Amino acid sequence: MLAIDRFTARKSFIHSLDPRVKILSCLLFSFYFSISRDFLFLLTGLVFSVILIKLAKIKFIEIAGRLLFINIFLLILFISIPLTISTDAECYFRIGSIGYSIEKFIFTLKILLRSNILILLITSLLSTINFVVLGHALNHLLLPKKLIHLFLFSIRYLTIIHQEFIRMHRSAMMRGFTPGMNIHTYKTFAHFAGMLLIRSLNRSGRIANAMKCRAFNGNFYLIYHFHATKKDCLTGGLMLFFLIILMYGDFYVQT
Repeated sequence: MLAIDRFTARKSFIHSLDPRVKILSCLLFSFYFSISRDFLFLLTGLVFSVILIKLAKIKFIEIAGRLLFINIFLLILFISIPLTISTDAECYFRIGSIGYSIEKFIFTLKILLRSNILILLITSLLSTINFVVLGHALNHLLLPKKLIHLFLFSIRYLTIIHQEFIRMHRSAMMRGFTPGMNIHTYKTFAHFAGMLLIRSLNRSGRIANAMKCRAFNGNFYLIYHFHATKKDCLTGGLMLFFLIILMYGDFYVQT
């Protein structure tokens, strides 16, 4: 199983849904929460995304790494952006010429909420779909075939390239290589990058020849054909209804 498929082999309510329903729901909710400005609706989105994670039977300890990575980056913004204030800005405190802007603090907090909502939505709705099934579902949604082929090849062979890098790094470690802040380390990793590029080119040539031998003509024939059930239609309808309520409420608050 590939690393990106770590959440796909489970059995839950989210896993049992039609992939097309999950893709469209993720797209619509992600777009809405990306532009929503009201705290109440962003907090509602955070609760909603947490519920989806629970329905997908994904433990937060399993996604702690990706959440920690993005939140450390956002923490830097959280500290730095409110410090860039104008002279007439309202501040929590002011020491000499240094102040902390309330307006930009709220702005950064909204970015923090949006980012976590999107991560949880993508994890619960898209990471629960096998990447091959995801490609087939995108084809059913009439996306360009070349884009789908690029997606499938990228996912498949980025993983292989990563495994190749791990083998090269392990080989270097067995020969006594110890990374450090020195010229030898920089040269070694530069050689890694060059060898990885050369091996990738060689592998791509072998893959292209193998596919030609198998009469590949640029088309992937679908094996999985999706059939929406009553549960899929009901779930999709409820999600759409919930989204419309959020959009209406957000519009009413803004006006």
